[in-house]
Amino acid sequence: MKDPFQTVAPEVLNFWATSFKQNVLPEVDILIGDDLKTGYGLSRNEYNSVKNLITTSNTSTIASSSKVFFMPGASTTQNRLRGLCKSMDFVMTNDSDKATVIVYNDNAFKEVRFSPEDIVSYHIGFEEIKEYVTQVNGYTYSRHTVRKTETWRDESTVADYAFVASPLMLKLAFDHSNGLLFMSEKEFVDLCVNVIQPIDEEMLETLAQLILSSDDDNNKLAAELLVNIDHSKNKHLLWSLYNRTGSRMSWLDNRNKDYKAWLKDSGVESYDIKAETMIKRLYNQGSLTSESFEFLEKIARKEISIHNRDMYLFEVKLNPTWQQVLKELKQNQESSDA
Repeated sequence: MKDPFQTVAPEVLNFWATSFKQNVLPEVDILIGDDLKTGYGLSRNEYNSVKNLITTSNTSTIASSSKVFFMPGASTTQNRLRGLCKSMDFVMTNDSDKATVIVYNDNAFKEVRFSPEDIVSYHIGFEEIKEYVTQVNGYTYSRHTVRKTETWRDESTVADYAFVASPLMLKLAFDHSNGLLFMSEKEFVDLCVNVIQPIDEEMLETLAQLILSSDDDNNKLAAELLVNIDHSKNKHLLWSLYNRTGSRMSWLDNRNKDYKAWLKDSGVESYDIKAETMIKRLYNQGSLTSESFEFLEKIARKEISIHNRDMYLFEVKLNPTWQQVLKELKQNQESSDA
């Protein structure tokens, strides 16, 4: 993510200065770790008006391929947010300038007590800052007041504010006022997990990586994503996923009741079978498609065991019965697409 204290366009500062009936916004030095950053001092009412704008939803849906920016401090892990975006065909971006949707959370704003350690780099708003004193690189920092300590004659101070907005905070509020879409973190997660969709090959790869990961958070994320997979479709890909990950797929999150129910309803734990057997099962169930047949049949060919390969050439082709099955499946697919 870009530095929350990175300089913003002049129109952003002019907009808020005009809104607060000031010529310019007062700059305030604030200590972030060992670095001195420039924020903007606001009154309580001014700060709250900016914060309230940022934390107000103005949409309940997000279009496919939208670029989503998550405000710093999200409660949901980055891995999970990344997985949810991938499952919904959203693009996760670290640059708010490129975003079409902003997902906000309350953790981005910090009430600062008596220690400068309360102020960390990912916060964008600072509230009720109490008095503190510390020294860094020959400077004394008291609240936001900065005094040079080389000599008492060379003393300079800046204005003292208990509410400080970072440039990013002002920019996001400016964007909201100009129609950029905002949604809370909870609304975003609920939107993603309430959408049931078939598994595709890209999702298969994502799930396989999460399931095979040694990180518990990744395993739990995989369980949450599986709950939102339509197990009645693309069963050949679910078969592939189970055969790539084995029994690990059955032990991702024992506390997730939805995931346990999905395992039972989907029947994937019975997919520990050969590709040829899976073809025949899907055919008997009436759920075999030309896509699933061709996917599984390629694997079934590799499962054929032939000896004496050094002396002989072997040609493998479908027998007439299965050639006819494939022909009919393709015809059915063409009819449904027409």
